[in-house]
Amino acid sequence: MSVVHPNSDDRAEQLQLGAHQGPEASIEIDFRRFDNAHPEVYAEIVQLARSWVERYGFTRLGFATVYGRLRWSMAWRSGSDGFRLNNNHQALYARKVMAHEPDLAGLFATRGRSPACRCSTCVK
Repeated sequence: MSVVHPNSDDRAEQLQLGAHQGPEASIEIDFRRFDNAHPEVYAEIVQLARSWVERYGFTRLGFATVYGRLRWSMAWRSGSDGFRLNNNHQALYARKVMAHEPDLAGLFATRGRSPACRCSTCVK
């Protein structure tokens, strides 16, 4: 079963979501677009998380801490002219970081997703 998001122009992107339906599907589509358009956000998240781990020796860290710090620093640099970080993307960024950065695996606590969810962040 495929999902057709009314605000999406990319049919391939919709089909990749598979059985994922509802608002979580549109959040993932929005996340993928934002992440592809702004790879510097992921890079800064990774850098900030590693800095916190190195400086304070944390083995667990609330992702909102990193995201809030990034939001502040981006606003400081760009003022009101820059793009904004969407709160809906936090869990997806946290999962992406832990899946792609072995040294940060398990650093952030995340809630479980629906067992029926087949999106790219839930299926390894």
